[in-house]
Amino acid sequence: MQKPSQTEIDDTLVINATVWAGNLPAPQKGWLAIQDDRIRAVGTEMMPPPLAKNTIDAEGKVVLPSFVDCHSHVSAAALANISKNGSAFCNKQDALNAVEQAASIDSSSEWLVFFYVDWDTWEDPRPPTANELDVASGGRNVLLVCKSLHRGILSGAGLKTCNIHRNVKNRFIETSRGIPNGIVWEEVFSECLKLVLDSMINRLGKTGLKNTILAEAGRHLAYGITDAHDPSISHSMSEVMKEVNEESPLRISWSQTGNKGPICSVSPGNSRLESYGNGPSSAKVFTDGAHRCAMCIDAAQALIM
Repeated sequence: MQKPSQTEIDDTLVINATVWAGNLPAPQKGWLAIQDDRIRAVGTEMMPPPLAKNTIDAEGKVVLPSFVDCHSHVSAAALANISKNGSAFCNKQDALNAVEQAASIDSSSEWLVFFYVDWDTWEDPRPPTANELDVASGGRNVLLVCKSLHRGILSGAGLKTCNIHRNVKNRFIETSRGIPNGIVWEEVFSECLKLVLDSMINRLGKTGLKNTILAEAGRHLAYGITDAHDPSISHSMSEVMKEVNEESPLRISWSQTGNKGPICSVSPGNSRLESYGNGPSSAKVFTDGAHRCAMCIDAAQALIM
């Protein structure tokens, strides 16, 4: 905690707050002194606060001076939050019922998209097939996006729209008796997701997209996050992200992704972005297998690695 200056009069003093601050933040009752829209000093309730022009009684509320999220898909989360949410699905029938209902309500969207789906945690982990999604949706384009953002399930119509039949021997396309069953992984999933997101972006228009991402930036700020790094921004998104960064109090930086979707690496053929927000120029390097990698390892071994 920084000791206050009794000779300086701050703009604002927040008292009776529970403050998280420091290199190893932990909640402590105290105060914050604000000068020129910046936190100048913080102190515990045992330290006398400085003088200020305005005093705010936080009445015990929690104050989060700054959290930095170095890997937050601000743009993708914005689009996910205007899509349908599949996190409550407990089994295949839940998913099919939701798809059927969505198809009956929404007759104009090119895609029916559900984010945050995780069939590994279902009571019965068998996911719906492409054919079952076709029946439920009436033959519509459907994509169920896994919460890992590295795999998904397409309806039969979605498989055709994404041209999945072009290479069924690809290791990232699951098949049953040589026919795609709807599940795609990693780089193939990335290409499919790009097609879906492009459709959503085209429907929103530039202003609608910017407002959608600004709303997501507001959600980040509401959680106390003041700086965020989006690891997957393409040329088509960069101009909008630049405007969002300029208009939102959230400080956003980003890395450039390749042309084949949000989880693919930049290739030598990709031209560099003109802006990377509040960070240096950087590019995404992606290794296939993020969902299926061996994460269940001893913590001590992980540190050594």
